[in-house]
Formats: sequence, C-alpha cells, structure tokens
Amino acid sequence: MELRANQLITLLGENTLVMDIDDDRVADLVVELFDGPRKERSPATVNRHVSILSKALTLGKKHKEWKKDKRHQFQVIDWGEHRQKEPKERTVFLSPIEARMLAEMVPPHISLAILWSIYAGCRLNETATLTWNRIFRDGQYCEVFAKGGEFRPVVLSQAAIKILETAESMSKGDLVFDLTNRRKHWEAARDHAGKPEFRWHDLRHVSGTWLRQYGKLDLKAVGRGLGHSNITTTDRYAHVADNELLTAFNALPDIISEVQTLQHM
Repeated sequence: MELRANQLITLLGENTLVMDIDDDRVADLVVELFDGPRKERSPATVNRHVSILSKALTLGKKHKEWKKDKRHQFQVIDWGEHRQKEPKERTVFLSPIEARMLAEMVPPHISLAILWSIYAGCRLNETATLTWNRIFRDGQYCEVFAKGGEFRPVVLSQAAIKILETAESMSKGDLVFDLTNRRKHWEAARDHAGKPEFRWHDLRHVSGTWLRQYGKLDLKAVGRGLGHSNITTTDRYAHVADNELLTAFNALPDIISEVQTLQHM
C-alpha cells in the first residue's frame, strides 16, 4: 500500500493541494495510470490506486487541524464514476499434461523456472532473484525475496530439490535460475499451447490448485504455502518446518522426469 501511495504522490504532484483534487483531477489520474510507463495495468490495479486516494481523503476530512485551513477544503467526488469495470475472474488451470507440454516448448533454463514456479509456488520475481546462498537443503527450505522487501521461507519438496539439482548443473553464478529471453520463449510457448491469455503469475495459481486437488490442503494452508500470509520472525521457522505443507507439495504429480527438454541435458 505504501508503494501505491508513493506512486499517487508522484502522479498527482507532491505540491498538489487537497482543494485541487476534484472529479476532473481524479479522471486525469485514471488516464495517467492506464497510459503511464506501466501500460499493462489492469482495471483492478487502477481501482486499487483510486481506492487508496479515496481512503486518504476520507481520513483527511476527519483531521481537526485540516478543517481550519481553507487549502484543505475537500471537493465532492463521485468515486463510483471513476471505478473501472473489472473483467470476471478468469478460470486459470493447467492439467499435469498441459503443464508438461508447456515446459517442453521452451529451452531447458526456462523450463526449470516454469517447473520451479509450480512446485515451489513462487512469484516470477522470487524465482528470478533466488540465490544459492539462500538454499538450505538440510532444513528442507529456501528463502526467496518476496513482496514487501523481506525474505520468506519456501519448503523444498522432493520435486523442488530435483529442480535445484538440475539447475545446479547449469548454474554459472550466484543466481539459481537463468531467465535469459524469458518473455520471448514464454509467449511463444503459451501461444503454441493454445493458452495465449496464460500469464507467468498463473503458474502460482496452478500450484495452489494442485495443492488443493492432490495435496488435500485447505485454503488457509494453501495461502501459507504460497506466501499469502505475513510471516513474523517468531513463527518463521515453524512455517518452513510445516510437515503438512511439505507432505502436500510432495503429493503433487511429478512431471519433471517426463519433460523432454530436460532429458537431453
């Protein structure tokens, strides 16, 4: 939330007065969010930005000192007019066969990253920034650099360890995975597989679906496995030693040994 608030300040201008924020300025903000440097922003993301601004102004109205200052005269804003229509939630799923086919359509180094995203439930950035010094095989966990700028633990299932062993034989530096030309290979593979709408982030959803389907985890446990909940320092290592999670990840169907691109390495 802090990051989005900083982005709003940048877009609005740090010297913008509260009295200058009206319907027209919010409408301009929506356009800037869609057409700015990150043009891939979805309606849901834009709505979250606007919602933060709305909440900030609502809190400001309650500030006693601000009420005395005419510069802090709040305009009446019809927030509903600025809310973007969000598409219905997509059904994101890959069967084990489809996942294997997708992993076979890319070079080995990208294939490993795809498999890791499924078997470790990691985000793209968590996969891209994982380093060897954060792998703790004896403890059956690793630490990935997560959202919020903190490390979060990830359990190492048998499949995840197999992926790491293969990646180690290809490694040329501190990073575990080589994502060279990732976007080009990924987009070509998903189009060829008939999944043009499928995003890399959706691999985490596949991981969560498989944890429910094959690992028999409840939704709360799936959330822990994917790093949805905040992990405090005190419960950090209790989380990584969670046998329930490890058992569930080990129950996922093993497609790694069937991926043809890895067999020829």
